[in-house]
Amino acid sequence: MSEIKLKKKRRWPIILAVILLLIGSIGAYAYHRGYLNPVLKACGIRIEGEEQEEAKNEETVQIPGKPVMDKKEDAADTVASEPEENEETGKDPQKPEKPENGSSSGDTVSQKKGHWETRYETIPAWDEEVLVKAGYYESVLVSDAWDEEDTYCYAFGYDQVEVEVCNTCGAQFQGGINQHLSETGHAGWHNEYVNAGEQHCLEYRTEYIHHDAVYKQVWHDPEYKTVHHPEETRSYQVWVDD
Repeated sequence: MSEIKLKKKRRWPIILAVILLLIGSIGAYAYHRGYLNPVLKACGIRIEGEEQEEAKNEETVQIPGKPVMDKKEDAADTVASEPEENEETGKDPQKPEKPENGSSSGDTVSQKKGHWETRYETIPAWDEEVLVKAGYYESVLVSDAWDEEDTYCYAFGYDQVEVEVCNTCGAQFQGGINQHLSETGHAGWHNEYVNAGEQHCLEYRTEYIHHDAVYKQVWHDPEYKTVHHPEETRSYQVWVDD
């Protein structure tokens, strides 16, 4: 009996380990399949809401004797008050305003009395050289374009003359081969062309070489004309103290 009880006691740790392993496997399978996402999402939203509430409490400042104000509202009031301060301080502090009563920098000394006087200035007559036409270069034709004719000998050689040649002895004749054959008893003849006279040009060719027109640059000086200005009297105003 004691051995049976001992065996039963040894089975419980094994059964407990199998149950925990089974629960872990089911949890891992559910997480992998996404069955636990709603639960995790709900927990995450709750934590995020708590963090936002704590941040909002930190932004709110409590000052003794003053109602609680949000930092954002305080910053907006500060920005709204800046234009009024800029309008008051927008004037240049280094530039004094002109006094309305004519005094300088707040002094009570009145402006001196005076009046305007018209004065005249005589400008003597004078001549001015005015440019009429600026200087420039002009292309002047020196020689027209032309084509040069160049004729040269293309082929040298001899004149060719047709002769009758005896097939037996090779004698050459111009119209007397039959008499030669009858006298010698040679058989057969044929025609050939042989050189005659001295070597000379057999063919001429002509080529044309084009020459462009020739120009030269000629400078033309600028042209001026003289404009006469007569004597002139001008007037201007001068302030004179009394």
